[in-house]
Amino acid sequence: MGARIGPYELIAELGSGGMARLFLARQSGPGGFSRRVAIKVIHPEIASDPEIVKMFLDEARLGGAIRHPNVAQVEAIDEHEGAPYLVMEYIEGATLMQVLRARSQRRDPLPIELAVAIVARVAEGLHAAHETTDELGRPLGIVHRDVSPSNVLIDTAGHVKLIDFGVAKARHRLAKTTPGSVKGKLAYMAPEQLAGQDADRRVDVFALGVVLWEALTLRRLFAGASDLDTILKIRDPAPVIPPSSIRPEVPPRLDDVVGTMLSRDLEERFCTAAAARHAMLLSCPEASSLEASAIAPLAQEQPGLQTVDDVTVPARLAAKRAP
Repeated sequence: MGARIGPYELIAELGSGGMARLFLARQSGPGGFSRRVAIKVIHPEIASDPEIVKMFLDEARLGGAIRHPNVAQVEAIDEHEGAPYLVMEYIEGATLMQVLRARSQRRDPLPIELAVAIVARVAEGLHAAHETTDELGRPLGIVHRDVSPSNVLIDTAGHVKLIDFGVAKARHRLAKTTPGSVKGKLAYMAPEQLAGQDADRRVDVFALGVVLWEALTLRRLFAGASDLDTILKIRDPAPVIPPSSIRPEVPPRLDDVVGTMLSRDLEERFCTAAAARHAMLLSCPEASSLEASAIAPLAQEQPGLQTVDDVTVPARLAAKRAP
């Protein structure tokens, strides 16, 4: 508590991954100016690895280029004691994964129009990322490659944000992806992504289809007992079972949309996230008029929330304050 990185005062540690730690921080300024931000700090022990640093810089560059209300914003990049760090908007709320787990435990499925409205907003942010260009108007060719419920945030105002472009692919990445390498979470990967083929935006459409299927059913679609089992389920040529087979009230048109998003045949899958979003909203018109206020209560469904310095964080992290 009280440690500083540049002009930012650390409040609490929000999480840690293989490449970096994430902190909640406060930026203060003259005249009582104060705002909360998220700070992503690369681990010191790997800060000297040039490939890791390049990946980190890629995340900053790509995240900073995308400007859309349904994508979490990267605001700045700087260095602290020789290690780079990212400054991102702080989103107070819960991940879609946390919401689905809480609902599953209570056996309380999301209303169909609510599930569709959330995923449609993610699709809108995804399409904006896919269409992002550089300063000269040249497409960056961004593909997220890690769309999953844990990378979808719902804030306390009901805004839906796609996060974490750390493994994103782009035409002009600083760090070059090893040919045939696989990045992302297995249970949300398209068959061609698993095969290590050149991934285009349709892998994100497939992953979003998995997210929609799971949001409608509160079940995991492809997760198996082992990585091999998961891969075999994804590669199975048989059509994915429709959500209505588990939840009969799902309308047939929405079943069709989910099936098209999850087509193993690239030519039969929606070619853009915008097309998938349009089809979703046509199949469930009630989702089109759903306001953010109807989504906002979901942000409180993360179990074990606790307040730290007037900021709501998971209780398990409240004691894990920044050193």
